[in-house]
Amino acid sequence: MELRQLRYAVAVADYLNFRQASRALHVAQPSLSVQIKQLEEEIGVALFIRSKRHVEITRPGKVFLKTAREALAMLDRSVSSARRAERGEVGTLRLGFVATAMFNILPRLLEELKSQLPMVTVELRESPSSTQMQLLQSGDLDLGLGYLEELPKQISSAIVLSEPFILVLHEKHRAAKKRVLLFEDLKDDLLLIPRKDLFPTKYQAIIDLLLAAGMTDMRTQEIEHPLTALALASANAGFAFVPASAQELSARGVIFRPLKADVPPLETVALWSNASPDPLVARVLDILRRLGSEKKKASFPTEPAR
Repeated sequence: MELRQLRYAVAVADYLNFRQASRALHVAQPSLSVQIKQLEEEIGVALFIRSKRHVEITRPGKVFLKTAREALAMLDRSVSSARRAERGEVGTLRLGFVATAMFNILPRLLEELKSQLPMVTVELRESPSSTQMQLLQSGDLDLGLGYLEELPKQISSAIVLSEPFILVLHEKHRAAKKRVLLFEDLKDDLLLIPRKDLFPTKYQAIIDLLLAAGMTDMRTQEIEHPLTALALASANAGFAFVPASAQELSARGVIFRPLKADVPPLETVALWSNASPDPLVARVLDILRRLGSEKKKASFPTEPAR
């Protein structure tokens, strides 16, 4: 039994006329008749009662054709789904992300995916960049949002967002009225610093700043999550470096200030496996590049409003 025979039978049932059905199918009428006869012989029942002027569907034919229509419709849906998958329009995206991505790039990405790719399901997993790269290599993750660290050969990366690294501190801090801060303004305070084992790039960047400023005796405490930094700063328990996009959160009792120093920007990168091309990952990367380009044109406020 061939799929074309099913399509031929359905067409004859639709038109109840072999000549009209053959025209609609763009096949010769004798060929159509032969194919229908072969189908009937294979299944062992007559589908149609024929005469020179009349075609009628038999009772067994009605039962068979109902199932044949369902099978063809299912096949058409399968073909359509496969083509959408080839265009990266359907499927499940297993997306890893570092916590700071929640401040800006991740919410915007999710909005774009919901709008542009409504048939894509997103499974989120918050984890450090190193964990994301392991999951990408094992095939347990499709795409990651992390920091640029040493990459295995199997992993590719692209910067999707570069933003200033600024300070967050309590709104009643003694230096709160200053628009730009010095390390000297913070020498008696506790610096909340990302855990070295989880965020080695961020940790080392901050340590380098302290060394360059001669602040080797500054008190520090390692934390696992940037929201912890915001909460502790709100409680006047310390200060921290955060991405400028953290200002978009409604954090109570804190202010954000730039530091007068050569502070490297915080770069969020997309991470993916280059082992095999994935149309869905390619589509999402295009969206991320566009979002990053749009954000690059916009400015991150780093000073208090006048």
